[in-house]
Amino acid sequence: MKSFLWIIGSLLAFGGSSLELQEAHPVKRIEKALAATLEGLDHSQRLVHDRILQTRAEIAASVSDNEEVLQSFDTLSRSWEEYLKENPNFDFETVLYASSFAAKKYKGQNRALHDEAPYVLKSFEVTRILWTEAKERDTNVLAGALLEDILDRGDVPAKEIEAHFGKKILQILQENSDSSELTDIENREAEMDRMPSLSHSAALISLAEQLYELRELRHMEEKLRPSEALHQKILVQVAYQKRLSKLLVGTDTGLENAILEELSTWK
Repeated sequence: MKSFLWIIGSLLAFGGSSLELQEAHPVKRIEKALAATLEGLDHSQRLVHDRILQTRAEIAASVSDNEEVLQSFDTLSRSWEEYLKENPNFDFETVLYASSFAAKKYKGQNRALHDEAPYVLKSFEVTRILWTEAKERDTNVLAGALLEDILDRGDVPAKEIEAHFGKKILQILQENSDSSELTDIENREAEMDRMPSLSHSAALISLAEQLYELRELRHMEEKLRPSEALHQKILVQVAYQKRLSKLLVGTDTGLENAILEELSTWK
């Protein structure tokens, strides 16, 4: 993808106006398209859409307008907005607030295996898997996915999570959290031990995360052409994900089959 600076240089070379420069920015185009959808909405729908745009602006500020993150959030928020029209009891506010909260708490953190994308991209993509592939509509589960690593990486105390999101979501997060007192190897062993006793909500999130991790590892293997040493580390991680998935059989057939399909591509 060409950089924004390249776009600016090209437009200046051809005498582009400031308006053209603004519209050339992919994020600006997306924002313009979102704002255009306000036409024809009734009052309640307009309020919902305004809330989406507000959340989107908060996320954009936390990720420096990263296009991939914003596109991922746009996909989710459009799905939620459509679902809300037919399901007015859907707790739309909780998932929006969790989206913004995660982006703020992960600010400055990046995913090493995903072209250094902001860490919150993982949160949105794991939640998208739950929404589209597992057809999950429980907002406690969705918020749990958005916030899944927040206790480990977001420097957020448990009492703050409970104050903002309630005890049930906190309990889901605590089930999938590592201990700061253990080494990485010890945390992996502890994760294996707790898998069979996870609640259904926490197990769903864990499966979705495993599927995301496997797809990310495949992306890295195919697109980034890793060194032999890194390739071996990837294979170790794939083997670990395979062991984890076996401990959650019976949680969700669709996600389990998708994981098996991903695993079948690795030799």
